Amino acid sequence: VTPAKDQIAQVIYRDVQDGANTQLSTSGNLAGKGGSEINYSTAHTIKDLISKGYVLKNDGFPAGAVFDNDDNKTQIFYVDFIHGQAPVNPDNPHEGVDPSQYEKNVKETVHYEGAGDKTPADNVQTSKWTRTLTIDSVTGKIIENGQYTTDWSIAKGEKIVYDQVNTPVVDGYHADKREVSATAVTQDDIEVTVTYTPNGKIVPVD
Repeated sequence: VTPAKDQIAQVIYRDVQDGANTQLSTSGNLAGKGGSEINYSTAHTIKDLISKGYVLKNDGFPAGAVFDNDDNKTQIFYVDFIHGQAPVNPDNPHEGVDPSQYEKNVKETVHYEGAGDKTPADNVQTSKWTRTLTIDSVTGKIIENGQYTTDWSIAKGEKIVYDQVNTPVVDGYHADKREVSATAVTQDDIEVTVTYTPNGKIVPVD
């Protein structure tokens, strides 16, 4: 009795994101007798690709798969993956994403001028806005309106309103503002100038 010819099978791992069907890896040729079990496991390669940001969509190599009896073609099994998504924010930075895209430091500065060397130093208050972006775990590119994307919001523990700033008293001068009122934090820096003017002098007239 002539032994049955060895059959050939392959397991092909594909990136099927957006219909790409790009080959990522392969088992190479697996040989065996028709009807015998294919001694191969996809577990190691699946784990490796998941570590690179892929998500398993379909493992088309079933447990207990056997060689067919078709001498005219290679038996193909497909294991398909799509791209994972990941959040990027101050707690989860990503090397390829500029932090300015997800965090924004803002401030209110009250400038004082006009009192010479008695002029007070600037009064500065700070706050921070943050948001979460979504990136493609494989390419590192930002996905607009992705799974984790959020709008800008003031970060926890940061000021949502700048405090009222009372104008310092400077002997011999009066200011054009008694205070700078409490102001809601915006995504833009705020600058206010307080100007001092020397007090008038009484000139005696004979």
